[in-house]
Amino acid sequence: MRNPNAIRPWQYVLEPISGYLLLAGLLNDEPLKYSKAYNFGPVADDHLTVKELVETAIGYWGKGNWKNISGNKQQHEAGLLKLDINLAKKELLWKPKLNTEKAVKWTIDWYKKPIDQQADFTFQQINEYFAFMIFNPTFLAGSFIIEPNVLADDRGWFARFYCKNEFKEIGHEKEWVQLNHSVTNKKGSIRGMHYQVQPFREIKMVKCIAGAVYDVIVDIRQGSINVFRMVWNRVVSKK
Repeated sequence: MRNPNAIRPWQYVLEPISGYLLLAGLLNDEPLKYSKAYNFGPVADDHLTVKELVETAIGYWGKGNWKNISGNKQQHEAGLLKLDINLAKKELLWKPKLNTEKAVKWTIDWYKKPIDQQADFTFQQINEYFAFMIFNPTFLAGSFIIEPNVLADDRGWFARFYCKNEFKEIGHEKEWVQLNHSVTNKKGSIRGMHYQVQPFREIKMVKCIAGAVYDVIVDIRQGSINVFRMVWNRVVSKK
């Protein structure tokens, strides 16, 4: 390895492809508006060194090793390469769905498949990628703002509302025991949700199917570093 401490913007191949396809559609509709340079890459704080990437890949592969040759005479190589994706996030509403570690896992999973199975596995990964829910963690541990991945065409749209495996990845493995639906008649009304303590604590998810709600989460966990702090988010139904 020539430069094990170099940082690179690693990403799974479907990330830039999804960005290019999105941009192509927008250019077709409004070529002047979107005739800019956009970067598609990982978020700013999700970068691994070459060494970290290789060791992560070895971990998922199950075997392997690497050799440090950085002490030898090497041609100059930049130690830090990053992509600024803020314009793509702001104007195209694009963002990566896989963090770097998961991108490595997906890559190794693909290479582990026998050659005669790689085509089918590729389509499997494509279908899974475009159905992902996006979990944006807040500073309150265990709470997320969830963005559904909307698949739309001239008939309408489709989005995944819940996936057991995706919720398991963020640490929510408890069984869903209730699904409730409430209607608020008067704008500005305040509604509350009960909380439970162990062993009866439940996962709660709020979705607005008509209109908009201003949802607030307050941390009342004893011993939490964020006790009595809150997160709020405006949840709007998709027309």
